[in-house]
Amino acid sequence: MYDQEKVFIKSDQNIVHKILCNIIDNAVKYTNEGSIIINISENHKNAIIKVTDTGIGIPKENLNQIFEPFRQGSEGLNRKFEGMGLGLTITKKYVEILGGKLNIESEHGNGTAIEIILPKN
Repeated sequence: MYDQEKVFIKSDQNIVHKILCNIIDNAVKYTNEGSIIINISENHKNAIIKVTDTGIGIPKENLNQIFEPFRQGSEGLNRKFEGMGLGLTITKKYVEILGGKLNIESEHGNGTAIEIILPKN
């Protein structure tokens, strides 16, 4: 843990809190061992939050469906993780409501990186 300069945004505190909770909860849920790293940076217009984990990752063929309601990377009766499949769908909508963008990179077996870009004002 280290000190990092603070990044300030003018936004809805409750929605930003829900976005961060959903993304961090997913990282914890799908990372049995390894690490979860949270980086916060900014440019002249945006705050950039990146959550990177070394968890199970998402197969490339499933990346498009994970933002669809009630869809998950692993589906069916033999899936290993519980949930409704709404977390990332809702999170992406929250980010869009705030005028931001959510990007995801993932490799099955090697983890996931989610970048949230939110306008500072």
